[in-house]
Amino acid sequence: MNTTNPPLPPAQPAPARAGAPAAAASRIHACDPRRVAAVAGLVSAWIALGPATAADAWKLPPEKTVLRPGAGRELVLGQCVACHSADYMTSQPPLDRAAWAASVEKMRSKYGAAIPTNVAPAIVDYLAAQYGPKAAAR
Repeated sequence: MNTTNPPLPPAQPAPARAGAPAAAASRIHACDPRRVAAVAGLVSAWIALGPATAADAWKLPPEKTVLRPGAGRELVLGQCVACHSADYMTSQPPLDRAAWAASVEKMRSKYGAAIPTNVAPAIVDYLAAQYGPKAAAR
């Protein structure tokens, strides 16, 4: 009694569907052993390399800009610097409170910053006090 499996038949093109272009009939069926082997090879390579390889190679540079001390600084560090460098704030021209408020609202509405509504005014107060026209005149 033969206990080995019979050899697989050669890969056959998938049958054409009614109304399908002629090129569809020449495609290799999804269960083609060559295709299965190729997918298995890609999966094995992905597992061997690990899914985090690219993420591990990409790191943000260390933060060099130091925010000025003042009420609300910790909120700015926790909310704003989570998405962008502190340099983004310190390199702005001296903006008044209305301009800082518009900037914070833009970050929330356009860029999806997760700044709670009740925290935004304290952030604006800090930015206006430390990086507004009055701070520039000091």
